[in-house]
Amino acid sequence: MTSGLLTSIGGETVICIAHDDELIGLLGVSDAVRAGAGAVIQQLRDLGVSRLVLLTGDAPETAQVVADTLGIAEVHAHALPEGKLQLIRDLQAEGHTVAMVGDGTNDAPALARADVGIAMGAHSSHVALETADIALPGDDLRQVPAVVELSRTDEDMLMAAPLEDRRVQ
Repeated sequence: MTSGLLTSIGGETVICIAHDDELIGLLGVSDAVRAGAGAVIQQLRDLGVSRLVLLTGDAPETAQVVADTLGIAEVHAHALPEGKLQLIRDLQAEGHTVAMVGDGTNDAPALARADVGIAMGAHSSHVALETADIALPGDDLRQVPAVVELSRTDEDMLMAAPLEDRRVQ
């Protein structure tokens, strides 16, 4: 029995399965959107995150299905590590504060460059975990909005600290 990649259709990768050079089946495989991802996207919007970007190494068709499911308008697919890193640089050059969530070795350069790099813990590569600013235990995306709130609180405290010191002196 042999198998081979046929194509990507509607966000699914279709695999041909053959036995003795005769096609005996097709198998559609797709990534599932993580449970609770839609609610997380809405929470981020409620927190004032104005630009959400899906940045992935996946095929464009697959990425678009995920983006459409989550209501994300901006999609960058087939992104290699250098492309992910360049997008982070471009967003920062536009004046954006960038938080990046990733879990793979291919995400590590972008996680390191982002203003806040967030590695999803349980299945993250060691490189992603070591490179990110924050490593979340498990794979629960629902922790991401709390991290955004916390990073804003820490930033406000850091910015306020010099002002408070001046008043004391």
